[in-house]
Amino acid sequence: MIGGTLSSILATLHLVNAIETIVLSAIGAIVSFLVSLAMEWIRKKTRSR
Repeated sequence: MIGGTLSSILATLHLVNAIETIVLSAIGAIVSFLVSLAMEWIRKKTRSR
């Protein structure tokens, strides 16, 4: 009985960790893309002067 409960808790924790990793990597990719766009915009602004 304890083994089954422990197994289900561990399975849930692994799923939560996987979801957290996916969400954080998506946020990181979006932030990286936005920073790249901002840097490109700044570069174009400074070169046009």
